Amino acid sequence: NISVDSEDLKASDSVKPVAYTWDPSIYSKAYIEYLGEDTETMYHEMVSAILNRESSFACSMKYYEQLYTIMHTCFPCAERIVSFGSLDVEDESVAYENQRGTVSLEYLVSEEEQNSILKGFGSRVEDLICNSVCTGDSDTVAAIAVYHRFCQNLTYDYDAAESDMPGDVSPYHAIMEGSGICQSFASAYAHLCVQLQIPACATGGLTSDNSQAHEWTQLKLDGVYYYADPTWQIDSGLEWFGIQRYP
Repeated sequence: NISVDSEDLKASDSVKPVAYTWDPSIYSKAYIEYLGEDTETMYHEMVSAILNRESSFACSMKYYEQLYTIMHTCFPCAERIVSFGSLDVEDESVAYENQRGTVSLEYLVSEEEQNSILKGFGSRVEDLICNSVCTGDSDTVAAIAVYHRFCQNLTYDYDAAESDMPGDVSPYHAIMEGSGICQSFASAYAHLCVQLQIPACATGGLTSDNSQAHEWTQLKLDGVYYYADPTWQIDSGLEWFGIQRYP
């Protein structure tokens, strides 16, 4: 597991909270690394289109299927505002992976409701970060601080986990209400890391006994990728933070 200097953690108690304002335009550097630099341009066009209530944004076919995954990590509250339509391809004669076009946006709420969602979500993220991270904290200390604050009030939704129709298990719900299942918490914590400019994303696989699917967060600290599991972290200190090989 990751090693942390205890003096760095103690220092956080004597300095002022970090100056931070929620910014939906911040894109995860993990996706740049995994999916390519073009995804950042696509993401910024998507965010700009949503914030300005536009009807579509430019996107390529090879990234189209990743839109919801990217949105869950980088702009969780957007799923309360819009849904994505099909990709209107400009030229179907080119190779599938090179096709480009526009994705239509269907707004689920009024502009007034959208502004309320953005304000409420932004305020909640600001509360989580500003009440845990301090000025001068290293990325590692900041990641641990916000991880601890986020995890300490989580409630696992067993009914949702066992249901064929689980209801709201979004990262948005996890951040706003503190409840959900593994996929909720993994993307939610990844979003908090991304807002701290720490490369992060949700990832997943099977549990060690291959009995069930599970999701956790991957984050990059000091050039090294680690795993953190907010779901298994509940009531267990920092046992599931900073793992380099998932059990």
